Amino acid sequence: MTREICAIDGRKLDASALYQLRQQAIRLREAGRSGIEIAQITGLSAEWVSRIWKKYQKEGLEGLKTQIRGRQPGTKPSLETGQEEEIRRTLEVSTPDQHNLPSALWSRDAVCMLIEDRFGITMPLRTISLYLQRWNFTYQRPLKRSYARQPEAVQKWLNEEYPRIAQEANKEKAVLYWCDETGVRNESQGMRGFSPMGHTPVLSVEPKRYGINMISAVTNLGEVRFMLYKDTLTGSLFTQFLSRLVSSRKEEDSKVYVILDNLRVHHSKKVKCWEKAHEKQIRVYYQPPYSPELNPDEYLNNHLKQELRKKVHARTQYELQSRVRRFMMKLSHRAHVVKAYFEHHSISYAA
Repeated sequence: MTREICAIDGRKLDASALYQLRQQAIRLREAGRSGIEIAQITGLSAEWVSRIWKKYQKEGLEGLKTQIRGRQPGTKPSLETGQEEEIRRTLEVSTPDQHNLPSALWSRDAVCMLIEDRFGITMPLRTISLYLQRWNFTYQRPLKRSYARQPEAVQKWLNEEYPRIAQEANKEKAVLYWCDETGVRNESQGMRGFSPMGHTPVLSVEPKRYGINMISAVTNLGEVRFMLYKDTLTGSLFTQFLSRLVSSRKEEDSKVYVILDNLRVHHSKKVKCWEKAHEKQIRVYYQPPYSPELNPDEYLNNHLKQELRKKVHARTQYELQSRVRRFMMKLSHRAHVVKAYFEHHSISYAA
């Protein structure tokens, strides 16, 4: 007994190809071929051949034409055009809590509640998914911003302060560094892996926790400078890093501009005194508070942590430190990678 093989999925054919295939099946059937023979010739199922033959006997050639799939013209969608546009626009410009909905971000449930509150329409979650797909909405991890962030200060920085700093740096032929600190640990953060359903993967970890801290600075030309340290950042450590930035310049008259966040140690008396003593060599500026997305060096920190997550956990402090150092040394010879950080829309203003 031969086994029937269906090699063609008629749903994936366009209307013209499907109509020709149906005509071929009818001609073969009228020539006396059986449904199984026709199925083997056309590559479709015998059941499909039988259904097409019955439809042809009942409706003639008109029955072979492809019908429009999905909702038929004239039937009413769940949302009218104006309602659909209103909901889409609401999702773009607001968050659920602004509409007294119990959610921080837009989920299918939150969208469903919004539609019910706004128009009194109860809609299944599957339909909500179809609407979100049509509007090109995707499920994404959010950026986190502090409630203390000052939008007015951010706009002033983008429109006035940074353009002035960049102009002054260009006038003095200074190198402009973006500086930040970060810390990495040997334990996993956010690591995931595939495994059969019902079998949670097991990750071997080192019971002892190790950490290493780093100060780094980047330029929009792809330069990288960094310094590793184990303990808490102090004014002495920070001025040591600033001294390295100054001494890294080959030209004696080359000036260094450094842009920092508002970490308390950056404003310490020791740092201020050191800055004043070296004012001919360096200038320090501060970006708006609670605005890490404006600092290109934050993207270096994220890149470092993503690479460390891909590897087996470091078993010792030395191993963790070596991995960080190798990554940074390799990055210092890949200016194109550092320049790519500045292509992100949040920091493209600094490119």
